[in-house]
Amino acid sequence: MTATLSPEFISARDAFALWYDALDTDKQELVDSIAERTYYITEEQEYLDFIALLDEEFGIQCAMDFEDKFEAEFAGYGDGLLAEYAANMVEESGYLDRVPDFLKNHIDFEAVWNCELRYDYSEVQFNENTYLFRNH
Repeated sequence: MTATLSPEFISARDAFALWYDALDTDKQELVDSIAERTYYITEEQEYLDFIALLDEEFGIQCAMDFEDKFEAEFAGYGDGLLAEYAANMVEESGYLDRVPDFLKNHIDFEAVWNCELRYDYSEVQFNENTYLFRNH
């Protein structure tokens, strides 16, 4: 069974292609980087608004700057997301490899984020989602 694309989908795809082709090469590369690293930015105006935010908040104007500073995207916002990020970061770094489970289960990762990690990142909300950027 072959899937058929709807006329609305084809129209939206064509409109996006026209919009994208009208961008200069640097903006196209930045849009490509954003598209590769995020899930929740999908519409032309969202890209433009996000690019304006990146320039205003971080001075990010090109794909290389974005790649150097972008760290993560989260659906929604709040301390719980950042605590989960801290837990994943600590786990993936191997810091917990020698810590017994009975201690691992009592680490306050919200405090780890708030007291240690948050200074290394800048956080912005955009379209009800959270984006982290490295400060260094």
